[in-house]
Amino acid sequence: MIFRALTFSLVTIFSVQMWAQEKKTSAVENIIVTPEPKKEVVELIKKSEFTGDFRYRYQQITNGSTKERRRNQLMFRVGQNIQLQDDLKFTYRLMTGAEAGSGNVTLGGTATPATSGNQGSPRQFIGLDLAYGTYNPAKDVSIFFGKNAQYFYFASKNQIILDRDITPEGVGVQYKTGLFDDTLMATVNLGGFWVAEKYSATDELNDTFLSVAQLNLMYKFSDFQIIAGYGMFNYSDVKGELPTSFSNLSTTSNARGNTLVGGRYLNNYEIKQASLEVKWNMKPFEVSIFGEADENTAADTLGRASLLGTSFVWDRISLTYMYQRVEKDAVFAIYTDGDFAGGVTSSEGSIISAGYKLSKNAIVSYTTYQNRYGIDVASTDYARSNVDLTLSF
Repeated sequence: MIFRALTFSLVTIFSVQMWAQEKKTSAVENIIVTPEPKKEVVELIKKSEFTGDFRYRYQQITNGSTKERRRNQLMFRVGQNIQLQDDLKFTYRLMTGAEAGSGNVTLGGTATPATSGNQGSPRQFIGLDLAYGTYNPAKDVSIFFGKNAQYFYFASKNQIILDRDITPEGVGVQYKTGLFDDTLMATVNLGGFWVAEKYSATDELNDTFLSVAQLNLMYKFSDFQIIAGYGMFNYSDVKGELPTSFSNLSTTSNARGNTLVGGRYLNNYEIKQASLEVKWNMKPFEVSIFGEADENTAADTLGRASLLGTSFVWDRISLTYMYQRVEKDAVFAIYTDGDFAGGVTSSEGSIISAGYKLSKNAIVSYTTYQNRYGIDVASTDYARSNVDLTLSF
């Protein structure tokens, strides 16, 4: 009896152990094992780069005889560059503001676009600023497609033809090559970009495009660098259109200075650009003299713009002075510099700026605009000053 009881107990214990072991094995088999990240994903992360900047601005504006306006503004941008493969990259960037030519948000102002209520400190709009691919079929060739960063050359980065916040939408090509042991660098820029897509259920309409062609030559010798350029910026199918076809900030009586007849544009804008910049780089000093002349050949009169200036850099300090004059129909006004004379043509005046680099990622700067607009009739004085603190990463 004792043997039977002992045998039964051992069998029972062994059976329970075998059942428990089967359950444990089954449970382990049913566990979902998270696979390690694929090598391709890891490599893609390694080839990605986040970039961004934040700017805090104190601004003063005096327009004619009106009271001086003082306001505080901020601008924020964040984006990423992703190297998808050796010859293909994708870039995107988000930016505050809703206007094509500005990312500024006024503190204490209303939200843009306006939201219901707009009580104090409303949520501010952040929109798609950049989204484009860069394809390199050859070492010296880049093809851009999407909502692109500007890759054109303007003497000392002036904004007479294009405000630097404009991000052209379409397709562009850039070709660079070195000549004479790379002492002479040639850059060709080409592009076609939408300005306005038009549709009517009853009429045949043509979209408005910006077509760009540029040739820039950079010659280096000793401590000097000379950059000479010629370009064409042609806006198609502007003549006869309403200003509101291109900007909700324009009206049938206001095209930011461009000539209207019967509330419609009198001219197309076929702009020829010639520029020259000379730099002398003797570390820690860098001095440059620059100029640019633009002409809208589609306008019979008041179709010229010009710029002349100089800049000086010493270690962390930078100084720039430029004087520019923009006649009424020299450029397409909705795309010109939004700060100079309030963003209108038929204007002239000075831009003076000074900057100090606090650190690798922080710059403080001061820029003043002493301008006049309406110079083809009775001019009005316009003054603007910006004090900026910019942080980048």
